[in-house]
Amino acid sequence: MKTKIFCAIFLTALLAASSPSAFAQTATAASKTSIGIMPVFDASGEVYGELFTQHMTQILFEEMQNSNLQPVLLNPGGAYTPLDTDLIKEFAQMAKVDSVLITMFQMPDKPRSGPYTLKVTAQLLDPKTGATLTMQNYTESINRQEAIVETGYSGLFSAGGSRRFEKQPLGKRSISFSKAIRQYSLNTVPTMVQLGTAQIPPLSQKSCEINFRAAYANANKKAISKSYGLTINGKEESLWIKEGIATMTLPSGRAIVVVNVADAPYRLPIQKVYASNTFVDCEKTERSLVLDIGPAGEAFLRWQ
Repeated sequence: MKTKIFCAIFLTALLAASSPSAFAQTATAASKTSIGIMPVFDASGEVYGELFTQHMTQILFEEMQNSNLQPVLLNPGGAYTPLDTDLIKEFAQMAKVDSVLITMFQMPDKPRSGPYTLKVTAQLLDPKTGATLTMQNYTESINRQEAIVETGYSGLFSAGGSRRFEKQPLGKRSISFSKAIRQYSLNTVPTMVQLGTAQIPPLSQKSCEINFRAAYANANKKAISKSYGLTINGKEESLWIKEGIATMTLPSGRAIVVVNVADAPYRLPIQKVYASNTFVDCEKTERSLVLDIGPAGEAFLRWQ
């Protein structure tokens, strides 16, 4: 139940960051460059590290909205490490993004007295060549007593606790980090990519019936998940799942999909939550949306 609440609030926050004008862009959107956002990696060793990085992944996505970059949430699997750039290159090529943002929350400096120093690194990767640009280092000072996430916060912008995450000291630092990384990306990605290939948002105002399923794929067989939580555009859709397939009516435009699977094959390194974004275009014939979860826990959201 907590995971479903987390998913719903996560998506609501994402959608709130998306301006309605994003759904009605003209053909000039074809020149936009897509930037794949890898989940912020927690290398901090801190008890709050997982929540901090989950929130910051979302905040980075929000910050990239309404810019010349079109953000794409990537799902490399539970065994993801930012040190394996060869795998990141291959994954990014499969995801068909023009650039990739790799972000890490590093171990803070914690002197015996005085404030702590939070440290985040960010690096851009070119999926065509696998080349990485110089790593950028960012720091934020925080009072040692404020380096906590208030009790009750089980996920991104969760409703627990007395304050939303972004209003807490750690949340404010994550926003500051994200704004700096956004500016770095806006300044740097155009030097890497000659012509953007980001998906053009649909102009249609129609709504249509969409089927969704989550599938596990390996070399031998492909099985449909029968137990998962599903939220699309901030709305809980799990109640409509029958035999692993959910059917709902969606309007044309941006769709942000969050899935948490509960019946993954043994030892499959899944992510706790898969967050993906796409566009619904009711003028097209594809009406089946599939989250394909691969043998390494990696996932791609596809239309069929």
